[in-house]
Amino acid sequence: MRKIYSITLEIHEAMKKELATVLDSLASCGKNKDVCRGFKLHAYLLKNGALIAGSFVADSLAIMYAKCGAHTKAHDLICEFSIDSVMPWTALIAGYIQVGEALKALACYENFQCKGFNPDSIMLTCVAKACGSIGALDKGREIHEKVAKEGLFRNDTVLGTALIDMYAKCGVLVQARQVLDEIQVRDVITWSALIAGFVHHGQGHDAIVCFEEMRSEGVIPNVVTITCILKACSAVKDIHRGVQTHCHITRQGWICKDVLLGNALVEMYAKCSNLVKAQQVLEELPVRNIVSWSALITGYLEVGQAAESLRYSRLMQRDGLLPDALTFACMLKACGMIGAVDYGEQLHHEISRQGLLKCNLLLSTVLMDMYIKCGALHKAHEVINELPLRDTISWNVLLAGYAQLGLGEDALKCFHQMQREGVSLDAVTFTCILKACSSIGAVNKGQEIHHEIARHGFLEENLALKSALVDMYTKFGELSKAQRVLQDLPTVDSVTWSALIAGHALQGNGNEAFSCFEQMQDKGVVPDSVTFSCVLNACCHAGLTEVGENFFSQMSTRYGIKPTLEHYVCLLTLLGQAGHLNKAVEVIKNLSISEYPALCSILLSACRKWGDISIGKWAFEYAIQLDEYDSAPYVFMANIYADAGMQDHAEEVQAMAARHSLHYNGRLIDECKS
Repeated sequence: MRKIYSITLEIHEAMKKELATVLDSLASCGKNKDVCRGFKLHAYLLKNGALIAGSFVADSLAIMYAKCGAHTKAHDLICEFSIDSVMPWTALIAGYIQVGEALKALACYENFQCKGFNPDSIMLTCVAKACGSIGALDKGREIHEKVAKEGLFRNDTVLGTALIDMYAKCGVLVQARQVLDEIQVRDVITWSALIAGFVHHGQGHDAIVCFEEMRSEGVIPNVVTITCILKACSAVKDIHRGVQTHCHITRQGWICKDVLLGNALVEMYAKCSNLVKAQQVLEELPVRNIVSWSALITGYLEVGQAAESLRYSRLMQRDGLLPDALTFACMLKACGMIGAVDYGEQLHHEISRQGLLKCNLLLSTVLMDMYIKCGALHKAHEVINELPLRDTISWNVLLAGYAQLGLGEDALKCFHQMQREGVSLDAVTFTCILKACSSIGAVNKGQEIHHEIARHGFLEENLALKSALVDMYTKFGELSKAQRVLQDLPTVDSVTWSALIAGHALQGNGNEAFSCFEQMQDKGVVPDSVTFSCVLNACCHAGLTEVGENFFSQMSTRYGIKPTLEHYVCLLTLLGQAGHLNKAVEVIKNLSISEYPALCSILLSACRKWGDISIGKWAFEYAIQLDEYDSAPYVFMANIYADAGMQDHAEEVQAMAARHSLHYNGRLIDECKS
């Protein structure tokens, strides 16, 4: 009997050892994601009757499937064997999160709770991550309330970090900061979660303040933290702190270990416009990828150095890297900036060959914009016709191009095609088409568009659209309609008021122009340089010399606006009309005349009108000191002498002009030969 018991015990121990081996193998399968072997072990367990409801064997099998990504199998096992252990459910929730199925993860958590089971801190950490990944703020707050009530996260840094990350990704950074303050033990991962949140939402200054606070607590930053700080320096263009961070990276020897850190460093220097240093860092990187090259290419583009941007894009390709959609977009923008339409076409062919236009509307929009900037609008239209999907933004780019170049008829055709295709029309669409109507004087069409805008309800909220309406009616000479539209605006900027003032000036309505000038100030709008140009023009059209002089004086004394050439042209025109030639001379003498050659021509024209030979001679001599090859002063002076009956003097001036013209043409020929 004892022998039989001993044999039975040995068999039992052997089975336990065999089962332990199988469970170890399941764990190994989960770790290595070897689902094929996991299936075989599952079959073995079924054959040997080892799978029993409520047993740890079923738990281990469900965990293995979850870790291998076989979430349906894991879920089926949990349901079949009524598993109530936290670990299999947590593994399934974590598995869903890893493959980006946060909604399924949250549904799994709800199902777990409905069965009356109680989650632990690991499961709640996973659920918080799921909430952060899809911005499920309400559910995230619910998790926070639960863990706060049970006092779980104050001593659990991992759970606390997950809550901080959740709030940061949802954009509720104040709440994220509050969670951090409540955690008793804060490590570098906890701080980095908050810093990353500030950076992601464009709050670079707050990220830097948080970083300094972290360091003051004695927490040593890691590579992730430093990468975030470099991005914060990029956002706020803090080159000084960026250089300090670079020195820290060099001391730690991190630059050779982390590609993301190297990319962030190149981007920081590029965003801070230190492109020489950005280039140097790029060349020193042990591994250069498309991101690091694109940071430098974009940096040159942002400071207007389009040719350099294209040069580095070619160097990138020599380095063995092909442009992606972002790099192609930068290259196309550079072509548009310098008018390199031929190279732009080459890029177009390569983009089409790679099939990028079919799936990237942003790239197609940039391509169209390049052609428009190069004046090849027919090519831009070809691009939009080839697109499988044409959205409002794509059409608006083309429409804006036609409007900007004054091709109003083409813009209207484009607008009608949009309507035929059923494309949604937005405020930008209507703003562009109003400009097109203005450029070709399409009064009836403009009024029709006005009614359409009102029907869509865009006028209630879009200031730019209302400004375009004011500008259109002003150019049509429909100033009463323009005034009515303007009066309905809740806020009006100086550009809109200036357009209306300019309209009154063109029609000689000086009093109305001045009334608008007063009204805009009554509404708290400060006049700018353009506004004063419009007001002074109104004075010129109405012949109001003293009023114009007063406005000119107020520009600098009351509003602190430095007069430009346009303002001086208006002032001299006013003085010349009134015959105040001596005043005009004093104005010119007080200026750096090399910057204002056009003013002498205005004075010479006034001298001819009033027959003033003396001041005319002074203005003529002053003008040819500036540019002896400019023909206009000679013509004016010859006419002044001829009108005064001084034909000999007139012929002498004409002879001077001929000599200078011959000398100038000869010099041009010599320059061309050289």
